[in-house]
Amino acid sequence: MGWNLNDSVDMTGILLALNLLPFVFWLLNWLAALLTTVFVWPWRAVSGRWLVVAYTTTGNEPDRRAHVRGRAPADALAREWAKEIIGRPVCGLAARAAVSPLHADGPA
Repeated sequence: MGWNLNDSVDMTGILLALNLLPFVFWLLNWLAALLTTVFVWPWRAVSGRWLVVAYTTTGNEPDRRAHVRGRAPADALAREWAKEIIGRPVCGLAARAAVSPLHADGPA
């Protein structure tokens, strides 16, 4: 009478499926990124169009995006934008660390 452990339902298949589900999702996501890279890089080389993106650190400005012809101009534009970004204020812990008196003279 009552509930008996020996009479319980075998949960092995269900538990295995629930544990494999995140792994399968991760694997499919990784494979999709890999396949996308395999197709996008040659397409950029053939078409000559390269997307250059600069993400803001403060959130006050929109992200910059530009399509350029060729990899060398894309690299040059990325370096130009990097020079503009250097010296700008950043938000969060990096901003506090930059003005902290602890870091003013270097490590103690």
